[in-house]
Amino acid sequence: MPGLVLVACLAGPGCVSGPFQPTEALKRQLAVACFPLLDGSNLLAGTGVVVRATQDAVALAAFGVGPERGPLRVGCGPEPGAGPAQLRPLAQGLALVELKRGELELAAVRPGARPRAGELVFVCHALPNQGVVCGLASVAEVRSTRLRLLELPSYGSDDPRGADEVAEDLPGAAVFDLHGGFLGFVYSVLDEQPLVRRCGALLEPLGAGLSAWDGAERLGPKDGLLVFSLRLERGPRSSELPAIEDEWGEADLFLLLEEGEHRVGSLEVTPGRSVQVPVEVWTRGRGPVTARLVERDVTLFAGEVDQDLAPPLQVPLEDPIVCAFEVSLASSVVGRGGRPVRKPRVRLRLEERGAERSSGRDRFPLGARPLGLGRVGTGSVDRRAGDTTDFWSVEVGPGGAVGVIFLQERPGARLEVGGFAPGRPASLLEENSSGERLRVFVGEAPPGALLLRVRDLGPALGKKGYGLLAFPRGEPADALARALLRLVGRVSAEVRPGLGTLDFAREVYTALSSHLGYSFGELARAFLSTLGQGTREARRLNLYLLTACCRPALDELEAARRSALEAGAGSAGRQRARDAALLLALRLGSPEGYAAVLARARGLPTEATEAESPLFDRGLSERLRAEARSILEGAVLDAAADSDPAVRLLALGAAAAWREATTREALRRALLGRLAEDPSPRVRRALVRAFPRPARARTGS
Repeated sequence: MPGLVLVACLAGPGCVSGPFQPTEALKRQLAVACFPLLDGSNLLAGTGVVVRATQDAVALAAFGVGPERGPLRVGCGPEPGAGPAQLRPLAQGLALVELKRGELELAAVRPGARPRAGELVFVCHALPNQGVVCGLASVAEVRSTRLRLLELPSYGSDDPRGADEVAEDLPGAAVFDLHGGFLGFVYSVLDEQPLVRRCGALLEPLGAGLSAWDGAERLGPKDGLLVFSLRLERGPRSSELPAIEDEWGEADLFLLLEEGEHRVGSLEVTPGRSVQVPVEVWTRGRGPVTARLVERDVTLFAGEVDQDLAPPLQVPLEDPIVCAFEVSLASSVVGRGGRPVRKPRVRLRLEERGAERSSGRDRFPLGARPLGLGRVGTGSVDRRAGDTTDFWSVEVGPGGAVGVIFLQERPGARLEVGGFAPGRPASLLEENSSGERLRVFVGEAPPGALLLRVRDLGPALGKKGYGLLAFPRGEPADALARALLRLVGRVSAEVRPGLGTLDFAREVYTALSSHLGYSFGELARAFLSTLGQGTREARRLNLYLLTACCRPALDELEAARRSALEAGAGSAGRQRARDAALLLALRLGSPEGYAAVLARARGLPTEATEAESPLFDRGLSERLRAEARSILEGAVLDAAADSDPAVRLLALGAAAAWREATTREALRRALLGRLAEDPSPRVRRALVRAFPRPARARTGS
């Protein structure tokens, strides 16, 4: 049976036609991703699907195209496109050829999700002198490595072919889902039912070959990230140095490497202080870098001033990168005491290490991990360990306005986040909020796959964990709040705890209100709807948000407490009711104000609880105050017994602020008994501050 063949060549835009009219976005996607393959005689050889496109080359997957067809071209209709390309087998029928891409527009497809029986799919294949035509068929059966379609695809009444001719032409056709995700190739037709080999089984063996391409991780000519090791092999001798004037009396010599106007590496070469350990040099591409030998002077007024001691040297970065180079001073150097000396030399060795030497398939676009809108993804990058880049793929709908919330483990870590449409090297996302840990990006993206790239640019050592959440702009505040708390819970559980703090709550509120435009009331109601849910860190964050940042109205808190009790949803409902009651205790501090809230919740006139009102009802008022005291006191005691020390701290805060002396004393005694031996030192210290012990009276002798 014919195998999968990869063809890499210069590609022109394909032609897609047929009776089914997909959306304009899907038409554009298929027009730059699905092409006829022509042999050296301009005869149709098969259908090619772009599975990889960098700024340098393009790779197409095809089925049933063997090396006997000779050099291939990519064409549309009777006119051949650019080419040619030679097939070079890899293994098991696979072949890979890399050629320069040129300036033509093309874009790689993304793997489609596992379809379900009954779903409609596109079947696209090339016909002589017609380009690529698309038909519609339905899925009958789904297995791990193949699909069975229910019927031959329909190409409309304009197609003169009969069923036998369609079945004969169909092997090699590409199959896509209705969102443009690539599913696989038709490899046979049995009883007018096409059999499709799924693309997961086809493309998985290509990982090693595709990732070996130079520039496979780049989305544009200046988008690369290469790492080199710069080692000093020979530094200048003290006797060779000229008499260099320095404000501090001693020369400081440095070798600088610059890429354009940006410094990419620096190595001190001063005799006696030169660094023998290699330093890392990071560049954006393989263009030459400029090496400068300078003397660095530090002045009080101008700061650091670098004076060139030799003409700059251009160091080419060619593959393979293992090169030694010298930078020498001018020949008219005068040594110490005025004696002429040999020309001082600095000899260095530059060796490429590989920025992605330890990374997985998610370091390039074809291996991007899928991430649904509203879903949470977590990962980590480590530049020093050779895991610099992660790609994620998000399916964007027709609206196109998207936002990304990015949560990083280390405050201030230099992690670059960008959003790219396939084939477009410029990022579509703009950062409009940059906190210590939480960053928000917004942008407009065309329908289809949006590639999110996370890249480690910082010098810090060690793994940097992160989490990200993509969402459509205009998402309701309650849906975004639930997703954000899931993000916090995942990052806390998988990366590092410590996100449930008051400072982080303020960071979250600033990002959502000032930078995403949600109002105070929207956020208060949104986080109130998630009260008591999620992990410990998410619950803490929610309580801090509702306590200090977006406090809901008292009547809304009471409604949340009552609805949780009435719903009777087990432990989750009781937790939600207890948290709502704790927030009420923190806000009110006495039963009087809460009695009025209870009256309004039951449709009673609040004047009945006010002693100055002519409608005052003493009996009703006392009953409501007793109920209010019981609920609030119970909330404080329940929180004091909570397993989370942060909740126990909130209980102490509510008890310390209680304004009624009798109840405050009762709470003091209860909390001293419960928390005096608390396992958390913070809780024990807070207990002493909240209820200090009276000083002992000193007795005279």
